[in-house]
Formats: sequence, C-alpha cells, structure tokens
Amino acid sequence: MTNSATAFRFYKPVGFGIFMWSGTERQTDRYGGIYLSDSNFDNTATVEARLALLDHLIGKRVKVWCRVVETRKSGHMGDKFLQIVPTQPRKDAVIDVGVGILSVEPLDYKAATPAIVLRPNDGRRKFWIDPRNLFRLHDQTVELFVEETTDDFSPVYEAPDTNGTGSIANGDGSFQMKGPALDPSKKYRVSPHVERLGDGAFIMGGKHLEDERVKITEDKPSIGRFRPYNLRRRY
Repeated sequence: MTNSATAFRFYKPVGFGIFMWSGTERQTDRYGGIYLSDSNFDNTATVEARLALLDHLIGKRVKVWCRVVETRKSGHMGDKFLQIVPTQPRKDAVIDVGVGILSVEPLDYKAATPAIVLRPNDGRRKFWIDPRNLFRLHDQTVELFVEETTDDFSPVYEAPDTNGTGSIANGDGSFQMKGPALDPSKKYRVSPHVERLGDGAFIMGGKHLEDERVKITEDKPSIGRFRPYNLRRRY
C-alpha cells in the first residue's frame, strides 16, 4: 500500500477512532488484533470511535490499512524486548496494518469497539501482524479500511535476539513484562540492582537502571534472596 492519499479514494472507511491494541498482544507476542479507542494512551485526546459491522468479511482474507486523520506523539514506551519504539506519522499518511483472515474478538475490558484480528494462514502463534506497523499507528486518530483481497498474507516478523520473556526496568520504578501474567493475589520479589565497584566489590540496592533485566519470583517463605517489591506494571 502506498503512503499516497490517492490509495483510499475509492474505498469507504469502516471505522474511525484512535488506533490501539490490548496489552495482551504485546505480552504474548501475538500482535494479532487492534481496536479503535475513544481516547489516547495518556487520555489527553478524545474522539467518537465507531466501527461498522464486518459480518460479510468474517473468515475471509482481507487487507487492513489506515489513513491518519490527526497525529500526535504516542504515549506508549514501545516494546523493549523487540527494541521497537513508536513513531509519529504525518497527517494523511496511509499505512498498512496487514493481511490475514478476519475475525472480531471481544476485549476483556470496556472499549469503544471490539478487536479486529488478522490471523495468518501458516498456523504460527506469534506476530500475526508486523509489530512495526502497529507502532507506526499507535495513538493516532485514523480512518480504518478493510478490503477482501488475494494479496499475500503478512510475512513472518523476525524478532531480534533481545526478545523473550521476563521483565525489563523502565527506569522509573516500573517494569515492562512479557510472558505469563503475574497473579495479582500473590506477592513477588524483584532481584536487586547490582553495581560493580571494581576489585571484585559490588553494591546492591538503589533504583534499577532503564532497560536493565530483572528477575521477578513469587515471594515464598523458602525464598529469601530478593527484597519484596510493590510491582508497577507498564503496558
């Protein structure tokens, strides 16, 4: 899809709103569904989000793209594991989302629209959509277009070696996590920040540095190595 405004002149948008996706998409690496929100990540902008019925396209191969109606800096810090950060597109940019088998899924929280999901045809469980496309659109007010197509399915995104599960410090006392969700009814311990002083000497404690890998374990009586921590999880 070209980034020219001429690309969508003959198509009618099926949705309007602020481009968003569930935090579960990042935490599981599925990156398969998006939705249209009525507010941005930082709640500094609002719109009347809407999405037309797509019943006639469910189960069919479709391509999805967006035209940026209003642009702003994204409030998302990006995916630290993939080393992807949001970028701010220009107004009227036309940006591909992806190609896949269309389905619509309810979200596990209140949102203006359900999630539009693009499933690949190769059975893979991760990276149904290229996450770089999503981070180009996050927090932008968009018109959403969906069209039945014979185009190739979205190719597999090749994740960098930095990907995996665990926790990475954001530098402000919170952590970005990937993998199985923590049980909010349980207590956890966080490995301390360790700083090397030289000559074999180390000091423990203090705030974790930004992008520092940390280990989070369940706080059980038999485990006493790490200090208890009031976890602040970031999307």
